[in-house]
Amino acid sequence: MRKFLLLYIFLSFFIFSEIKISIDKPVILKLERRTGIYKDEKEDKEVQTICKIFSDGQNLIFSFDCKEPLIKNIKTEKKENDTEIWQDDSVEIFIQTEIDKDDYFQIVVNAIGKIYDKYLSGSITEWDSKADVKTKINEDGYAVEIKLPISSLKFDPEKNIWRINLCRNRKPINQYYTFCGWYHKYKEWEKFDLSEIELSKIKSNPVFPVNVYTYDTGKLKDLNEKLKWIIDERIRIYCGWLTGIERRPEHTHTIYQVIDKISECKFNLITLRYYPYNENPSLNGESLIAALYAKKKGLKVIFHLGYIANVKNNYQLLINSDGSPIKFWANYLPSLFDENFWEDRFYKLINEIIEFERKENINIFDGILFDIEPYREGRLDLDFSDIVFYEFLKRENIDEKVDYKKRKVFLLKKNLIEKYRNFCEEYLAEKLSKFRDKIHKDKEIFFCIYPFNDWYLNPERSWWQVGVCKGLGKKEIPFFVWDDNCYWTGFTGNQKLPQKGQEFLREKLGYEGIFLTSIDYITYPNYPQYTPEKAGEEYYYLVRTGPGCWLYGENNPEKGSDIWKNHLPYWEYFKKANERLYEEKIIKKIEPDIPDKKEIERIDRIIEKIKKRMRDQWLVKSGKPYYYSDPVAEKIEDDGKIIFIKNLNGYEAHNCDFIYNGTSSTYNFEIPDIDKFKNFYLEIEGRVPFKPERGIVIVKINGNEIERKKWETNYIKNRWKIEKRYLKEKNEINISYFDGENPFETIYDTNFLVKSIKMELEK
Repeated sequence: MRKFLLLYIFLSFFIFSEIKISIDKPVILKLERRTGIYKDEKEDKEVQTICKIFSDGQNLIFSFDCKEPLIKNIKTEKKENDTEIWQDDSVEIFIQTEIDKDDYFQIVVNAIGKIYDKYLSGSITEWDSKADVKTKINEDGYAVEIKLPISSLKFDPEKNIWRINLCRNRKPINQYYTFCGWYHKYKEWEKFDLSEIELSKIKSNPVFPVNVYTYDTGKLKDLNEKLKWIIDERIRIYCGWLTGIERRPEHTHTIYQVIDKISECKFNLITLRYYPYNENPSLNGESLIAALYAKKKGLKVIFHLGYIANVKNNYQLLINSDGSPIKFWANYLPSLFDENFWEDRFYKLINEIIEFERKENINIFDGILFDIEPYREGRLDLDFSDIVFYEFLKRENIDEKVDYKKRKVFLLKKNLIEKYRNFCEEYLAEKLSKFRDKIHKDKEIFFCIYPFNDWYLNPERSWWQVGVCKGLGKKEIPFFVWDDNCYWTGFTGNQKLPQKGQEFLREKLGYEGIFLTSIDYITYPNYPQYTPEKAGEEYYYLVRTGPGCWLYGENNPEKGSDIWKNHLPYWEYFKKANERLYEEKIIKKIEPDIPDKKEIERIDRIIEKIKKRMRDQWLVKSGKPYYYSDPVAEKIEDDGKIIFIKNLNGYEAHNCDFIYNGTSSTYNFEIPDIDKFKNFYLEIEGRVPFKPERGIVIVKINGNEIERKKWETNYIKNRWKIEKRYLKEKNEINISYFDGENPFETIYDTNFLVKSIKMELEK
């Protein structure tokens, strides 16, 4: 018994006590492979990663030994400090000097010694670690030594228990190693005892530099008259799904409340989602009403066309360098060089809005934003589709047929790959300029693209983004690019980026383009969330250091909490930031351009006309359901009865179909030998997940309405006896759903869930 007690005491010393950092005596720690949040992480054999930590009394010294059997494949692309070093083969150090707070330091060093050092305290802040870094690449791996002055850290000398985590980013096969827990999750990090170092004798002297400069809007002197306002006002856009048209159960606000706030806080632009009429007339009406309401509040409007590329289509597909088409969300991506794609998903939508303006003799939008992030997510290298590849060969006077899988190799062998890359950029610009000129004949609007990140992350892959900018922009109406490399970091975490981005765009376009950074002030749980005061400060810096900024309130870190209330504390700080820009003469105009009383009355009349159209056509021409399946009916014969049942699984997570607010679904049943049967019954199992007291479900058979009533929140089976005169051999069961009598006034993104449909026949 005594032996077990001694063993327990011995083990407890190591299990429950902190790891001690000693003077000149290293503690050796092993990093282990972790399964993280990255979807491209690959399974493979773990490699050894060791780190020795010790101190000389003034510095913390971290010595990493990273074994790498694929040493020729290590990634060392980042050649500048404070860029995305973690995208290379690299090591990371996280230090939390006061474990009762949420602040911590992060250092990332790649295999060639470039360093990224930041302080995270409600946002990501510039910090000069003053670390001395040495690296060496060997045949079997690489080594990194980081000598970090303790004085460069912010700490309380009375608190000698710190949290530390060590990480490694292994890029040849994408693996992630940590000593304890996960990267930014500081509560999972190990505690270290620094009592031997005598922190009281070291003066804390952290440096958090903020290098604020002011962008010269005089460079925009070539803007046409419609855009001259940018010089005086800059571009101050509020974006994000908080202003979306869609209504969701967790929303307790309407889009009109958000527009009110945006106007009160002195922004000058708003981004609103535009829904095409033919896809969903109800949401189309809400798009137009929201834009008209924004105009009443003096805001300029950018219509967001959404993911224009993620469509099921018969367009020519984008072919990647390995000869295969790229998929995104189960759909293949169209080639950006297919003019039919741009005609359908771009020109026709814009023309639809312009036609509405012409009919109503009103101006409701100023620009168009479209999102082609699927191409970036698809890791687009070059497009080797027939439509572009053979045009290139034609212009090079090469008459050959080349298999998809061999096209990149073909160009490499002929030393034409860089020429092809440049051709793709210019050819895309050539095609898109036709659409730009066609649209500008009707209305001189500006165009915006998201994302515009690859110039910074993967410059060799930025050809398609630059091609779009060149094609849809020109000197007097430049293209607006939306770059989110400051998304999580703000200005103080990436101070060089606005200036560098503007220089890149200027060099590529040959004139002064519009480079706009963005900031997401309410972020995912695994990123630091800005305090309201800090969010306002970061927004101020980003507007000041460029032609403008996109403010993006995207996510709510507390699952289940009220989104609207979560955002409310931020608005006053955005208003203060805009007022500060005005007081400091960074902007010369701040008040929104509120229309006069006569114009507001005219806008109200148009809004009422749209509401009437929505009421009249709500179910006449409804949109498409979210998810839809119409499987072959299972036939069950039982004691003179025949039952045809369809178990629906359009939305696989719930084994049901989602019939969205204002849409309908049709299901087909065939009844052979219908005259042999005397009684007919229809049964539908479904539910309304949110606010059932508002929702109305309409059920029709072959166009004849058999029910119009409210449903329940739990799955129920409603059953009706159907008169034979309503039935045919081929039957259509149509289910429609809408939330309330006045759909444009609802705030819930509701739907009707259909689990099964059954037809029962009795002889």
